[in-house]
Formats: sequence, structure tokens, C-alpha cells
Amino acid sequence: MKKQIFAMLFAGALAQAGVKIASLDVNQAVGESKMVAAMKQSFKDKFDAKQKAIEAQQTKLFAESKQFEKDKSLMKEDKIKAREAALKKQFKSLGEKRKDLSEAVGSYQQKELKKIQERLKSVSQKIMKQGDYKLVINKEVIISSDPKVVVDITDEVKEQLK
Repeated sequence: MKKQIFAMLFAGALAQAGVKIASLDVNQAVGESKMVAAMKQSFKDKFDAKQKAIEAQQTKLFAESKQFEKDKSLMKEDKIKAREAALKKQFKSLGEKRKDLSEAVGSYQQKELKKIQERLKSVSQKIMKQGDYKLVINKEVIISSDPKVVVDITDEVKEQLK
């Protein structure tokens, strides 16, 4: 909150001095960009099949476990122990697959987020130079502003995030 207040005061002082200021709705620019849409599709292509395979394995394993509980009373002790051990091993394997997928998803998201942040910074700096803006401020901290003083560059940034 202190940073937001300072940014507003600082931007106000610059605007009074005639300095060109741009505002950027980061969430909108990134969320609606072609780059993020491509990342989402890539994510889906990379992880959907793995997620569905894990879900199918889980469904099958729960069905087997349920059937085993029904059949258990008719089985010999050695068969019961063997089947319990096999089910336990399968559940453990499923848990490991889930964990591996979760880690892969986290790593992928982190890598992609870093790319987006770097591209956002590059694009906003390019627009800043082209428009001779001295400051680009996140639109979320702006309560109100004169569009003649603070120019919204969100659409430009969104368009260039490819």
C-alpha cells in the first residue's frame, strides 16, 4: 500500500512537471495477449494427456480396490495379502506419477511466467521509448487520472506480446 501511495504521489509530481506518463493494466495486457493464449494451448498439449492417463489409472485402481473388498471374503489369506500388496504398490506408483506431474507443471509454469515477464518488460520499455514516456505505472494503482496526462498503453502492449 505504501508503494502504491508513493507511486501515485511521484507520478502526480511528474505529471505536474510536464513529464509524459503511461499506464499499463498488466493483468489485462498479459491475460488477453496472444503469448498467453499460445502458452495455455502449449500447456494443454503437454499435460492434458498425462493428466487424463493418471485419472483413468486412478478410476481403474479404485474399481479394482472396490472389487477386491467384495471378493476378499471368498479369498485365501495368501491371495488376500498378495492382492493387498499389489494394490498398495499401484497406489504408491499413482501417487508418484501425480507428484511428478505436479512438479513438471510447476516447473513449466515458472519457466513460462519468466518468459512472459521478460517479454512484458521488453515490450513496455520499447513503447516507453517510442512514446517518449518517462514512467510506466501499473494502472491498478491509479485511482483517477487525466487521459491527456497519463496515457493508457495496455492495448499496445497486449498487441505486441506475441
